[in-house]
Amino acid sequence: MSAASFQVALTGLQDGHVAEDVAHRLARLFTQPPEKMLAILDGKRRILKQGLNEADARKYEAALHGAGCNCTVSTLPAGAAANAAEGRTTRDVAAATDAALAGLVVRAEQHRARTAQQANADLAAGQKLAIDALILHGIYLVIQKHLDPGASVIAWLPIVAVMVASMLRLCRGLGYTGARRTQLVALMAIPFVSLIALGVFGAASKARVG
Repeated sequence: MSAASFQVALTGLQDGHVAEDVAHRLARLFTQPPEKMLAILDGKRRILKQGLNEADARKYEAALHGAGCNCTVSTLPAGAAANAAEGRTTRDVAAATDAALAGLVVRAEQHRARTAQQANADLAAGQKLAIDALILHGIYLVIQKHLDPGASVIAWLPIVAVMVASMLRLCRGLGYTGARRTQLVALMAIPFVSLIALGVFGAASKARVG
């Protein structure tokens, strides 16, 4: 046989007590705003707590009496007790669901922030590499006249590597997929391969002429 379930009902104020003072005491007792507690002190019977065992119900009764309220403690019918327990379970499930959803939202925001931070870092790195490639290209143009075709191609390779790295970082920062980045790099490689081939053929022709 299951234990009896009790409820505590507020029935009004004790003689000689002022509603505003009692409301402040109840606010401290239930950790609620005094205005909310004052609203329930209108003389109507209000159930404050249900689904309690007798010991806890008596504790509530003593606390309410100490705050200046009149209250009653009564047992709940079997069906009402089951409904009260079901209501508590439903509220607990709802609270757990809300907490889980809140956690998901927080994790999603953190992931979004990390993604945005990484994208900004990639864009900044890609821009810096592009500037480095321009500087290297300027140096290359200065020394190119002193190089034979083979050495010219070799000197050009670091510039190509920096430009490819710049393109990869910029594309990743812009959110391009891996396949899209590969396609862009492949398109960039076509003219570079052509330049390398021309350099090699030029060097071979020069060697034959020599």
